[in-house]
Amino acid sequence: MIPKSVYKRTLFTRLRLGATMAALTFACPSALLAQYAVSGTKITNGGAEFIVKGTNIEGQNTYYWRDCSNDAAITKAWGFNTIRIRCYMGNPYAGVPNYNPQVPRTKQWLYEMIDKYRAAGVVVMICVHDLTGAYPTATSVPTLNQLRDYFVDLAIRYKADTGVWFNPINEPGNNGAPYWEGVDPQWESAHNTIITAIRNAGNNSIVMVDGHLWGQDCAGWDNNNVAEWRSAILSKGVAVLNNDPRKNIVFSNHYYDQWEMGDSNRIRDYMARIAAKGLCLVVGEYGSNSEKNAAGSYNMPGRYSTLTTNLLTVCRERSVGRIVWAWDASDYWDLVNYTAPTSYTYNGGGWEIDRRDGVKPANLSWLGEQVWADNRYTPPAPVAATPVAATPVAATPAATNLVTNPSFESGQLSPWSSWNSAAALSVVTGMASEGQYSLRVLGNSGGQISLTGFTKGKTYTFTASGRLFSADGSNLYITITGNGFSQSLAFTTNSYATKQLTFTAPADLNWLQVQTWKTPGAMGYVDNISVR
Repeated sequence: MIPKSVYKRTLFTRLRLGATMAALTFACPSALLAQYAVSGTKITNGGAEFIVKGTNIEGQNTYYWRDCSNDAAITKAWGFNTIRIRCYMGNPYAGVPNYNPQVPRTKQWLYEMIDKYRAAGVVVMICVHDLTGAYPTATSVPTLNQLRDYFVDLAIRYKADTGVWFNPINEPGNNGAPYWEGVDPQWESAHNTIITAIRNAGNNSIVMVDGHLWGQDCAGWDNNNVAEWRSAILSKGVAVLNNDPRKNIVFSNHYYDQWEMGDSNRIRDYMARIAAKGLCLVVGEYGSNSEKNAAGSYNMPGRYSTLTTNLLTVCRERSVGRIVWAWDASDYWDLVNYTAPTSYTYNGGGWEIDRRDGVKPANLSWLGEQVWADNRYTPPAPVAATPVAATPVAATPAATNLVTNPSFESGQLSPWSSWNSAAALSVVTGMASEGQYSLRVLGNSGGQISLTGFTKGKTYTFTASGRLFSADGSNLYITITGNGFSQSLAFTTNSYATKQLTFTAPADLNWLQVQTWKTPGAMGYVDNISVR
């Protein structure tokens, strides 16, 4: 299935500076500019590690009204260092009702857009979306040869600029037989054809290769670790890398419904196994729908919010780049809160921030809050171990629990709120771990409680008890999250388990919540939550 609500998505010419310089340029294409290149599992710029912090943005022939080609300064105010331009070679939605008319843009217009962002120092990646969920063939629209020639044209034009990257096929490969339980050979062969053509055109810049099955590269709506034979990147990535004489390949996968049921450990396992194969990974798409709160503002965490916070946690741990969906927000994946929507297109886009001087805007959506903080995240400095005191330490009083109504013994839901009014949280009897009451969470729903009184820089212990009504393979998540971090406890059994973790409140923490989410399946129950 498409994982988003609307669509889902010549030989080297030597410089004439003499034979010696020509040979140097061919052997080392980074000789003339500070260069972006893949080095093992990392991307570097002039030898220093470069971590992609990007956004997907509208480009050539997309079907939304807005021209995003002049937004470079606004993307930089956000802290983005990369854009992934969504392009179409044709018009995939011509005549389809309920879609906004496509905006026709020439290739020259695309060149000018690329040049504007590059002049601002933003890395630009061009991605063709015509074949989302499919592969280019001799009879596809566009054909494999047409797609190849599209990128050869760009490769020739930008061969001297390693800050222009190529992402040939957005989300290749669908769910159909016979390759749902394996990897279609076209994934490897189609990418090899285009990569070879780009290199033969004299361009040695980075090429990004999306995983298969709508880019998610997962092939499963469950919480199991991804099987290698089900993943194009794990099973065929090394072969694609070895086909490139420059070894300048980044792999990418997208995080939507196929990843929704797992926790951060599932993501962590997948990324670690890709790195173990010596492959470089960037998250090409991630994000969360926005939900309306009681005041009518669309700044509540919605579907994929837990996945988003889990993903960002692992990306920070592993220094994996990430590109959020999406700048334009025409499909309700909003970076900016909109309180009075008047049209389908002009609401919630990143370009609508209420200030552009680098100071945090006041109108960010829930997703926008995560992205704004993530773009400014820097790894904490290592802390030297403190020797254990040799003398006894007097016991200290138990710390105050930051969670109000932690065991629901008030019999009331407040101050919790639900994300889905049609499947709201409720306080019930008869299913408590202790006492009389517990919180019931229906499948495919969740909610949250905001915490106050926390101390920045302080280390807390987060504890919760949870269970499922029946152990059907689904998951109940209880998450502690704030701007810039998120950690989850996962419950999968039909009897109560009590789990805990420790976390340190970030120095820039300005909000803190406990959230719970139940994946589709049996209902879950939550009890005895504490943050001390």
